[in-house]
Amino acid sequence: MGLGTWSWGNQFLWGYRQEQDAELQQVFNLVVQRGLNLFDTADSYGTGYPWRVLPSLVVDAAKASCERLGTQQLGLVQLHWSASNYAPWQELAQQAGLADCYDQGLCKAVGVSNFGAKRLRQLHAYLSKRGVPLATVQIQFSLLSRTPLVLETKAVADELGIRLISYSPLALGLLSGEQRRGTACSVGS
Repeated sequence: MGLGTWSWGNQFLWGYRQEQDAELQQVFNLVVQRGLNLFDTADSYGTGYPWRVLPSLVVDAAKASCERLGTQQLGLVQLHWSASNYAPWQELAQQAGLADCYDQGLCKAVGVSNFGAKRLRQLHAYLSKRGVPLATVQIQFSLLSRTPLVLETKAVADELGIRLISYSPLALGLLSGEQRRGTACSVGS
């Protein structure tokens, strides 16, 4: 079980305000107290999105995360999106940076998020050549998102021995039973 933090810093989509920080800290403390230790974070969850155009910038981001968390090694580092359609040169840098993070011991495992079956196969082949196991693929997976493309990605992950991490298993709140009139996909407490 993990906790997604997309709404914890995203002003544009989720209306985050700095005044919420105390409440978010309470939520964080509660889930840690109850044993949760998987937090889904991403640069793009905040208002800005720093571009990683060199492998060293991916490594620097992992080192900065380690420093903020007070650890020498992260459990998992994932590429958040495939940039192959709009910036293929950036994706190559990110893939190399991901492998460098693993090689330098900055993370125990590497994975991807929001990659389809074709890109998953390609990245798996690239990382295999570098001796880096691709551990995870994170995709939106719920009763409402079981499209042929999603199921194809799951099948490729199963075939290659890559663990599936499901995000939005409650379809952004639509399956929670807590949908409120006039709100977009809110989840009750």
